[in-house]
Amino acid sequence: MSFLFTAIMTLLVSPGVWACGSACSALQKGVARKVIRLLGQPQMQVGDLEHGCLQQQIPATPLDAESSLIASKKWIHGAPDCDAPGAREPKYDMLEVNPGYFIIRQNKCITSEAPFMYLMIGESGAFLHDTGDSHSADDFPLRSLIDGILARKEKETGRSIHLTVGHGHAHGDHVQGDYFFYGRPNTTVVGHDPESVGKAFGISDWPNGVGSLDLGGRKLSVIPIPGHEASSVAFYDHATGDLLTGDSLYPGNIFLSQSAWGTFRESVSRLKDFTGKNPVRNILGSHVEMTNTPGKDYPYGSTYQPEEHPLPLYQRHLDELHQIMQGEASSVRRDDFTIPL
Repeated sequence: MSFLFTAIMTLLVSPGVWACGSACSALQKGVARKVIRLLGQPQMQVGDLEHGCLQQQIPATPLDAESSLIASKKWIHGAPDCDAPGAREPKYDMLEVNPGYFIIRQNKCITSEAPFMYLMIGESGAFLHDTGDSHSADDFPLRSLIDGILARKEKETGRSIHLTVGHGHAHGDHVQGDYFFYGRPNTTVVGHDPESVGKAFGISDWPNGVGSLDLGGRKLSVIPIPGHEASSVAFYDHATGDLLTGDSLYPGNIFLSQSAWGTFRESVSRLKDFTGKNPVRNILGSHVEMTNTPGKDYPYGSTYQPEEHPLPLYQRHLDELHQIMQGEASSVRRDDFTIPL
């Protein structure tokens, strides 16, 4: 611990960049990861420390409070015995990032997929990203949760809020809860095929265009990224800089077929081009499947994940994925995500 403290202090004394010298070069990979984690610099990479000097500057300020809140959140993660009393409670976990931004996760003992959903609210509209892996209100009372949040917001503002229910892609664990919202007043439930998605968000040249959703004082950009699934899209929130990437980039397994590699390569390139013009604060996917040990994931279908990777990824992970996709189709394992072909 004393060595780690000395290393951190040595690195911190440099006002704008990491100092070159023996203290940096002495850092081993394991210690480097601890330094990066403790300093809260998600854009840092272990390789930046290995040879003594960073290639980039450290921002003058640490992560903003909201990003730190998301990164440090320990989510409900199932139980050793999902048949044990209380294992299926609570049915969901929710983080209120701010009064107009909520992250919701299902209990892994209800569904091993344990998908994440996102609710973003503007002055006149709200967007719900995905509806989870259950159409039973007893298992997942999503409709009552969203109704309650929006009712409070409408009371505060005195304005009606139109709800748009959309999806990162059309796989069942992300659309089962659409059932809750069919027939809800002042609500649009977006369809599950590329044509419906393009029409809903104004993407006339699928998959090359960029669509949008105006929530009133809050704009979302919608970027088609087919590959994992034909209707896959990413949502960029201009209010926060957070990028929702569904199952196309998250701390887990990016499932692709060899035949989809070229399509996904083009999608990742479009996404990287978009983020070159729009700064990304956090990349937030729809699952966590990695452990907090670099390169190690949980077995598929796990219902108990006590040592999970944090939810957010960052621009450097998108850059890493982009570089990988330039090669030939093959299985890939990295510290923070895998591609199992």
